[in-house]
Amino acid sequence: MSLTNRHPETGVRYTIYHINNDLHPDVWDTIYSDGVNLSDREYLDALELRVRDALQELPDEVLPYLNVEYMAEEILDTALCNGLQDEVQCDEPVYEGETDGIKWRTTWLGGAPHLFVFESPYYGVGRECSPCVQGAVDSGTITAIFRDEATAAANAADGAYGYALPTTWLRGTND
Repeated sequence: MSLTNRHPETGVRYTIYHINNDLHPDVWDTIYSDGVNLSDREYLDALELRVRDALQELPDEVLPYLNVEYMAEEILDTALCNGLQDEVQCDEPVYEGETDGIKWRTTWLGGAPHLFVFESPYYGVGRECSPCVQGAVDSGTITAIFRDEATAAANAADGAYGYALPTTWLRGTND
């Protein structure tokens, strides 16, 4: 059994959704409000390290009087308050979050936004993606969604099951 795109502890497959085709447009609001922009976070962490390194280059007679870590955070916070965040742009930002017991992360395939579901109280029965996202369940093939794993497993006879989103997140359900 391949463990690719499966939960490392439960072995349940992840499910991948095409955000613009499969999900209700309001899901973008959930992504922005409940998620952390990992792309910005990565950039800002790298920038903070550079500021810290630059502060370490100050003359030796000044360094004993500075808390370099504190100064680096203050400089970055000040820059953010003065508009630095508005200049940080990523064409394909990655968000990660948890909403109502559903752990998810966005990803991009061929320039299209997708949502991976890593944990959920819902299980969808469908077919495995191949080869684009090997091992994951393709949301476009889901035929049923269940609230318990045993029922999903029993209904996945020749297919696969994975963590899924509730129907309220799907396109066409709240339009």
